[in-house]
Amino acid sequence: MQAKYYLFFCHIIIYICPSMLFPQEKVDGEIIQTNYTTDTINHASTDYIKLYQDFISKHKNGKCAMYPSCSNYGLMVLDKYPIYKALPMIADRVIRCSHDAQFYDTTYEYGHKSILDYPFNDELSHTLAYKREIEPQVDVLQRRTYRLDEQFIHHLINRKLYEPALAEIERLQFYGNQEISLYHQKLLCYRGLNRYEDGIFEYENNYALSLKSDAKIALQAAILYDNVENAPLAEQALNHIKEWNDTTSYYRSIVYKAYLQTKQKKYQKAKQTFLHADDYKSEIDIHASENLQLLKQIQESKYKSPTLARILSIIPGGGYLYTKHTGSAITSLVMNSLLAYATYTSIKSENYGVAGLCGFLSLSFYFGNINGAGRSAVRYNEKIHCDYTTRIYNANKLFIY
Repeated sequence: MQAKYYLFFCHIIIYICPSMLFPQEKVDGEIIQTNYTTDTINHASTDYIKLYQDFISKHKNGKCAMYPSCSNYGLMVLDKYPIYKALPMIADRVIRCSHDAQFYDTTYEYGHKSILDYPFNDELSHTLAYKREIEPQVDVLQRRTYRLDEQFIHHLINRKLYEPALAEIERLQFYGNQEISLYHQKLLCYRGLNRYEDGIFEYENNYALSLKSDAKIALQAAILYDNVENAPLAEQALNHIKEWNDTTSYYRSIVYKAYLQTKQKKYQKAKQTFLHADDYKSEIDIHASENLQLLKQIQESKYKSPTLARILSIIPGGGYLYTKHTGSAITSLVMNSLLAYATYTSIKSENYGVAGLCGFLSLSFYFGNINGAGRSAVRYNEKIHCDYTTRIYNANKLFIY
């Protein structure tokens, strides 16, 4: 598996080196030498990766285990970073490809399960991750308290017919029905349709402050914000709550706020909020002690130092081993050792051209191993934090309304 990626990387370097040493361009049909620039090298690198994709990659039977694939990853980093920074990143990706999947999110962007390893930590990287969302429901036991048309909306939502339910809500509101429950159900429908941004826009622009202070509506708005990875605004939505005739909904909103604070690593605030929630505990049989115990375990967890991981990577693979990325550690050690040996034997046999190429590859993989180990420490720490926040999320069972 790794051999094909090694060959892919070698192909890039073989074609990059002439571009670095003898950059050329055509002027009026005549080829002339040009000055060395980073853009020239990056464009050459990009062209050869695309050549690899068109004539080699698509004819192979195997699929890259990661999203984006190694070649697409290379195109993305070359488009954003200069060559001296992009090459170690590509080398690090080749080292890590298909290894240590437990430290990564998963995605189905390629139509099958892949390891999500997006090169940039931006909003898109979060939205690509697969999430198993609990489907919205309404409490059918309370249907007798609603009019017949509202019971019909409940029926549609519980049958997962969110589009017809949303259309029915719009119809009722058009004819003057301004029941608070309709505004709550509307946000449920946007959630069920995974139209989080549309739901947020509706909430921000068409909901009066009196509606935003309702515990059920605020909770749904917070869930919408959380699903687009905006925990601060999700917490802010819950701060709008001013009245709580429904103790159960208010309890849910408090605990959800504590969960959001935990997600943002505001552990002391989360502790205080969990204690506050216990004062409003109703039929929900979850006690503050269980949540506080999980918070304590998060804080007492042993995290890995990115700086120490980089220092240990002076011996290739040492940093990966420290962060428990065992597969990446073995691959890093093997590839760096082979490249160093190839460089040494080429120099010894006075084959300086091959020695230069192998040395260039060796340095790329060596620095990629150091930088990658630092990122693996961050990934390890985030994995621990995510596991505990997920346990808090699951333990409270709050998010089906």
